[in-house]
Amino acid sequence: MQMLCRLPTILFYPLLLVWSVVYGGIGGFIYKVLAVYENWLAINRLQMRLWKKYPHRSYRKYIESMWAHQIKGRPVELAEFRKIQLEKSHPEEPFPFICLLTNTVFMVLITPFMALSGLYYGPAYVFKSLLMQHNQYFNHSAIE
Repeated sequence: MQMLCRLPTILFYPLLLVWSVVYGGIGGFIYKVLAVYENWLAINRLQMRLWKKYPHRSYRKYIESMWAHQIKGRPVELAEFRKIQLEKSHPEEPFPFICLLTNTVFMVLITPFMALSGLYYGPAYVFKSLLMQHNQYFNHSAIE
């Protein structure tokens, strides 16, 4: 890249444009897709870790959400009885399949948009960074 920055201006800008479109487009595309994959992996690992590491807290939240839904519009006297029935019928929280599936579907849906943003922001980033290096090289050489 240093060699590209040392070129005369008339050769530098066309080569910079070609380089930023080719390298920046491919790199931006790949890095954005990898970022989506890393986010998917991190969120799924977090869900699994919460399910394994904090089963009691997660179980209480699970029972409370089902209980709140089932006592809506019913007499208050039956609320505690219904909670005990729920705890007996559901002794542990189920595997977080819905959360993992929802996360996977969401990541699959946003992947094309993220890849397209990488095709745009990659060349823009490469163009700006190489242009700054080119300007610094000529400003530095003019001072000396």
